[in-house]
Amino acid sequence: MEKAEGVSSRRPHNQNGGEGREHSSNGDATTWISDAIGQVEEFAKERPLAAVGMAAAAGFLIGGGLAPSTLFRLAGFTLRTAARETALNLMGLSRGSY
Repeated sequence: MEKAEGVSSRRPHNQNGGEGREHSSNGDATTWISDAIGQVEEFAKERPLAAVGMAAAAGFLIGGGLAPSTLFRLAGFTLRTAARETALNLMGLSRGSY
């Protein structure tokens, strides 16, 4: 089976035969976190807009998204604005045809 690009094949192991297990785990976790941070930084440099979008979406989801009442108010505002703009455009087109 082929390894996916950017996926590390490093596996945690204990070199001391059970002794110092916490130290080994901390070292592996630190290495894994450093690798992950490096990959995120590389992605952000290559695709900055996608990185900003993903960060915004993650923050939105972690924050709980929108409450239903807020969502309905936002949808109502958007629909009213679109309807008003459409009506004004149609009025402008009908006035220009005379």
